[in-house]
Amino acid sequence: MNIRRYTPEDTEQIVSLIADFRVFLASIKSLSKKPDIESARIELEDYLSDRYRIYIAEDEVSIVGYLVCKVDHNTVWAESLFVKPSMRRRGIGTALYCEAESLTESLGGNSVYNWVHPNNNEIIHFLKKTWH
Repeated sequence: MNIRRYTPEDTEQIVSLIADFRVFLASIKSLSKKPDIESARIELEDYLSDRYRIYIAEDEVSIVGYLVCKVDHNTVWAESLFVKPSMRRRGIGTALYCEAESLTESLGGNSVYNWVHPNNNEIIHFLKKTWH
């Protein structure tokens, strides 16, 4: 598994993952939604400013997850973290989240901030495990 910063060559795969993430978020609100590639493309364009850092997790074949961090001075928000369902429970989310922690430390901060939907039990469990 390789963790690295986003490059423009990643665009199509990341757009697809963002669309899948939005479908997942709708499902935790008991909503049915189909992947919306155009909305995901617009979301990615918003992330391409200096206020954000995008980290990619890739295996030998493709991108399997991503983390978007919003940076506000020395405060880092884990804006969105998504790993393909078939690739979960392999340490990929943890490796991505470590990038947010490293970014926070490099900026002189001491904590990564998160906003989590109260029904998102998967990320709540992940964060509890990550915080020990």
